[in-house]
Amino acid sequence: MAASFAVGGLAVSGCRRPESHILPYSESPENIIPGVPVYYATSMPLREGAIPLLVETHQGRPTKIEGNPSYAPYGGSTTGIAQASVLDLYDPDRSTAHLKGGNPVSSEDIATLLSKISVRYTESKGSGLA
Repeated sequence: MAASFAVGGLAVSGCRRPESHILPYSESPENIIPGVPVYYATSMPLREGAIPLLVETHQGRPTKIEGNPSYAPYGGSTTGIAQASVLDLYDPDRSTAHLKGGNPVSSEDIATLLSKISVRYTESKGSGLA
């Protein structure tokens, strides 16, 4: 029994969270008061339209998503998918760079590509884009 406790103690000692240090702002951002939320109106695009939303943020980090009550057709309601979408922002597997064919691409190249697409399909009023 003592041997199993010893092995259990070795196994548990290797299972702890990695240490991370939280540092305060070096310069305090304007119009941010710690503990006071800031709200932004936005929308979540869907295939059949968009859902109007209000996003609550604390020190620049979105924490809560609700329906926008000032948009009458939705009446302030939202879906569970829209509310859960805030978790996508904290996904560690989320892409952190622009890729094309698996290779890194600069932001300037992406802007050039999008402007070419815009010019091409503006003439045809979007016909053939999808």
